[in-house]
Parts: sequence; C-alpha cells; structure tokens
Amino acid sequence: MLYEAVADLDVRIDGYDLEVLEAETSSDFTRATTVVSLHGEGETGRGEDVTYRNEAHHEIKDASPEFPLTGEFTLDA
Repeated sequence: MLYEAVADLDVRIDGYDLEVLEAETSSDFTRATTVVSLHGEGETGRGEDVTYRNEAHHEIKDASPEFPLTGEFTLDA
C-alpha cells in the first residue's frame, strides 16, 4: 500500500557518486560494497549496493560514464 502511494512521485537525479569500499575479513576474503550517492534539487540520498561478486563493484564504477542514472524519473521507474 505504501508503494502505491509513492510510486508516481517525481525524482530528478542531477549527478551521482559511486564509492567502492573493500575490507579484509577474518574468513580470508575481501568484502566489497559500493556506496551510491544520488544528488538532485539540493539533496543527496545514499544507499549501499552489496553483492558477493567483488568484480561487479568495479565493473559498475568503471562503466559509470555510460551508466544512465541521471535524468528525471518517477520513483517506480
């Protein structure tokens, strides 16, 4: 019910940053996450992308110039 109430809200993303973070774990592997910061209309929203395939974090960061995150959308889109 909440989703239906906000799905059509407009969202404008003017820019974004992707910050890959890595840490060695006690289980003998490197844990990677990406902090995603979206900027628009004077506001910044942050979230974290978590996956166990560490290469995916670097692939998305390296492809960011072509990654279509900026523009005007609805929350549903």
